[in-house]
Amino acid sequence: GEGNYDRFAADMADALQEIRVEYDTMAQQKIQEAEAFYKAQIDTLSSTVNVNHKKLEDATAKIRKYRAEVEALKKEKREFKTLNTKIQNQLQEAESSRHAQSEKYEGTISVLEGNLARLRE
Repeated sequence: GEGNYDRFAADMADALQEIRVEYDTMAQQKIQEAEAFYKAQIDTLSSTVNVNHKKLEDATAKIRKYRAEVEALKKEKREFKTLNTKIQNQLQEAESSRHAQSEKYEGTISVLEGNLARLRE
């Protein structure tokens, strides 16, 4: 019986060793699959983050460009407003000057008409 027991124990030890090797192989395979899966997930997320970061940088650059354009247009508007005010002032001065000249000419005409009327008498 003891020989049978030794053979049985050896067979059991071999079977356990086989199961252990198979289990280790399966565990290693599962670990590699999990690592590959998570690496793929990280790569995908990393790629998405990079794309979104690029989009954000592009949007930020556009905002800066538009802000600069708006500032340039505001400056141009202020310059036009200043120029408009200056032209309006010059127009008022010209109008006042023309009015003063007109009154002066009317006065001169009145004097000349008076002189002419006296000469005709």
